[in-house]
Formats: sequence, structure tokens, C-alpha cells
Amino acid sequence: MTYPWAAGETLTATDLNNYAGLIFIKSQTVTAGVSSVTVTDAFSSTFDNYRITLTGGASSADGNVQMQLGSTTTGYYAKLAYLPWGSTTWAFTTDSNAALWTAPGVSRTTGLQAAVDLYQPYAAARTVYESRYVGPKTNSVFGTSGGFENSATQHTSFTFSLSTGTFSFSPVIRVYGYNNG
Repeated sequence: MTYPWAAGETLTATDLNNYAGLIFIKSQTVTAGVSSVTVTDAFSSTFDNYRITLTGGASSADGNVQMQLGSTTTGYYAKLAYLPWGSTTWAFTTDSNAALWTAPGVSRTTGLQAAVDLYQPYAAARTVYESRYVGPKTNSVFGTSGGFENSATQHTSFTFSLSTGTFSFSPVIRVYGYNNG
């Protein structure tokens, strides 16, 4: 695929207005052996909404990928619905005024994955999220979750952490901005 700009070229806000779709902002490789990683300078006034992916790597124990915005440690609300492989019965979990969102992703010893859409994290408004995930293990789950952070805090960073264990095999976090075009 070819783009109308050169690789590594910095685009101005005026340049970005000519293109609709996802615009790559940054990537960060997670160091193996840690249980959390903070991504700074992820959000700005350039974009209203964002897509964050976590792929590659695995974890030392089966659990969830959790998410926190900036330094906000309260007011996270979410509904999680997940379907274990081999089952036809959905299970549900709720975050209610929690310290973080407990499952916008899944971590397994065989791999980990998260795809999170964030709406208005940089605005002084409630940030809303939606996510989908697939646990790559026969005793794992397919899931979806969504919720909001109950404050009007303007965020520029986020933290992914594991509910149990540590990251292994150096997964990569990628941040994209949804450009309105």
C-alpha cells in the first residue's frame, strides 16, 4: 500500500484533515517479566477517539489484561460478557466504581490480546471504552466488554496490567487515532 506522505514524515493537523481512518500514533514493546506497562503521550487534542491493540507475547499465568487511564484510580464502570470455549452459556461480570477496568483483554500462557476503542480520553469528559478479545487456549474464552470512567479528567496516558502473572515474549502495544477526515 502506498501513502501520499513519506515514511517517518510528521503530518500537521491540516495534513491529517485530508485523510479519514486510523492514523498510527505510536508503538511500545513491553519488557518481559513486568506485570504492568504505562504508555505516555498516547492521547492529545489531535484525535477524539483511539484504537489500542496489544498483540504478540504471552503471560506467565492465565488471567485478564486490565486498563487504567492516567493516574485515575477510582470510578471505573464496565460490563463484561464472555463465553468459554465448549460452552453455550454466557457469563457476566461487572466493574462498579473499581480502580481500573478488569478485562478489556485476555492474557494466557499461550498468548495475549486486546483491541480497545477509547472515546474522548483527552477531552474533559467521561471516557468510554469498548473491547473484544479471544483467549488462544482451549480452556479460555471469547469476550467483549464496555464501560466508562466516571470523571471529567483529561488523559494523556494509560496503563495495561495483568490480573495475574507477568508479560512474557515482549508483546507490542500500538496506539492509533481515529481521524475524522
